[in-house]
Amino acid sequence: MAHHWEEAGESTRAALWHRRAARWSGGRHPASTFEHWSRIRTLLENATETEDTLALGIEARAKLLLHAGRLGISPERQTSVFAEAEAMAKRSGSDLAYAMLLHHRSWVAVMKGAPDAALEAQELADRAGDAELRAVCRCAVAAKILWHGHEPLAGVEPLVAQVREITDNDPSVGAEMMGLSPLAFAAWLGAAATSARSFPDALRRYDYAESLARDFGDPLMVQTCAADRVMGWQRVALLGPAEARRFAALAIDIAEETGSVLGAVMAQWALGEALLLAEAFDEARVAMHRAAQHIEATGVLGPALAILRCRIAEAWLPSAPGKAREVLDQALAARVDSWRSPLFDLATARVLRASEGPGALDAADAALSNAGRLIEDTGVRGLSPAYHDERALWADCVGDRVEGARHRDNARKARARLGVH
Repeated sequence: MAHHWEEAGESTRAALWHRRAARWSGGRHPASTFEHWSRIRTLLENATETEDTLALGIEARAKLLLHAGRLGISPERQTSVFAEAEAMAKRSGSDLAYAMLLHHRSWVAVMKGAPDAALEAQELADRAGDAELRAVCRCAVAAKILWHGHEPLAGVEPLVAQVREITDNDPSVGAEMMGLSPLAFAAWLGAAATSARSFPDALRRYDYAESLARDFGDPLMVQTCAADRVMGWQRVALLGPAEARRFAALAIDIAEETGSVLGAVMAQWALGEALLLAEAFDEARVAMHRAAQHIEATGVLGPALAILRCRIAEAWLPSAPGKAREVLDQALAARVDSWRSPLFDLATARVLRASEGPGALDAADAALSNAGRLIEDTGVRGLSPAYHDERALWADCVGDRVEGARHRDNARKARARLGVH
């Protein structure tokens, strides 16, 4: 129908049909959804501006910004779209329209490491009083806490509870606005944060988040849950190689079906982690290199590239320690301060410990000290066993048997606290 009205010269009617199509495809087909919103933007450029066309134009640009973070749209294009939408929101005089716009842009900012945009969007949403927007903005703030590593993970749980309250546990509330279910997303956030204190509880919450997403028909959230189970050391502790590989394969299938670049990054990274768990180091490097190529080509999850390169460096250690150090140097050069992760410092320490040359063990010691501080500051206790294991191995290298024994005992205690036996 959209094509029919376009041929008839009825640009506004055509735009409305494109909106119907975009809302239907939503997160199931991000690339197709993006094209529909792009077409609306073009169709309305020469249309007479009314209250309705202005609102539709703002909505289209806001949705373009939301999907830009998933598809790897250039920063220049994002800036242009935001400038257009901001001017339109000011003309409309609608606080709600501007809050929605800022929320969608905040997701791009969160994935690029900008810490304040999500909070500003949440404050505007609260003032506007729109329930759907209040829910989706809290998801962005919680994601910022989880990903950026500058605040205690304990701050995620109250936001998850607020999303449940605002949505009244209805997965459809805010789903069209966010492109996926805020309730399912919040459940995933809660699962990821719970892995900092209890692996069995975290896995149960992953199951719940995934079941919510499946029941609602939200493939992007199903994929996120699958990939996140195997991305990062704190997630693989209860997964065997075969199970980790199964979750990674599911994530890859969904990424291919939806065309999401963000999904492709997560899926290939998850596959790499599963292959590392199986000690298939050559294959792991290939999968992680694919994920790195997606990031480099699109900028999606750009700040995470340094962490990914550290993991690639680790995959080189068994066969080529010199190459591992070379890749680590690339990771150190790519590090972004706005995204802090103990994973980065633990991987750095492991590669440095295996390196030869002056200062390598001192540098590994410094990386481990930084990892320890981050674990304490953020409460990511799911990484405590890995930290103490690495500390024990470092102590072995410097001949400190007492310190090595102490850290091995601490690692055992940390695993017991996390429910790993």
